[in-house]
Amino acid sequence: MEQKPNSICEICDKPYYRCSKCDSTPHYKTHTCSPECYQIYTVLLEVESDDVVLTNEEAAQKLAYLGITLDSDFEKYRDGVASSMKRIIEDGTPKIEPPKKKNKSKLFD
Repeated sequence: MEQKPNSICEICDKPYYRCSKCDSTPHYKTHTCSPECYQIYTVLLEVESDDVVLTNEEAAQKLAYLGITLDSDFEKYRDGVASSMKRIIEDGTPKIEPPKKKNKSKLFD
């Protein structure tokens, strides 16, 4: 029997049912609708908490492992979540600069 939704996912805004057991024990449904959203939730929490656990680089790697990159569809996430993930990915991705052009030797002109 499907239960009537009584919570909203903090990551994707999807309505879902959270049972009373979820309130009394640690469970992904305390904050999110699915294990996938909970993985994102924990990454964001570890970056944005007062006791920063992850650097932006580490968080960007974890998001990439979850399949979330700047090319991802961020429309399915809450606006604040999407902007946080984009910022983490942009700040945490090493910038690769193109090689500098070498001066041509006049010997071979």
